[in-house]
Amino acid sequence: PPDILLTNYMMLELLLTRHGERQIRDSIYDSLRFLVFDELHTYRGRQGADVGMLIRRIRGCCKSSVTTIGTSATMVSAGSYEEQRRAVALVAEQIFGAPFTPTGAHLIAGW
Repeated sequence: PPDILLTNYMMLELLLTRHGERQIRDSIYDSLRFLVFDELHTYRGRQGADVGMLIRRIRGCCKSSVTTIGTSATMVSAGSYEEQRRAVALVAEQIFGAPFTPTGAHLIAGW
């Protein structure tokens, strides 16, 4: 099984459901530590709901705690820094299914 698995959410769903991928699926459930989603701002509507359910299923099946990370260069650009942090925390909470606070939503400029 790979130390790092780089995939998209559709292929991840297939890895978790196909019988022939049992070794990779089991390694995900046994040793996954980080789950990173790029372009977090694109996960809205049905796609956002599908990704959110996938994340919840993975976290529910993993033997250890999983740190979820979302990246986006364009999620929030208006409002004060505090308002931006609150907006990011709300999106992260909805997608990752875990509580986030504005102080836990890290905004890094200059990407």
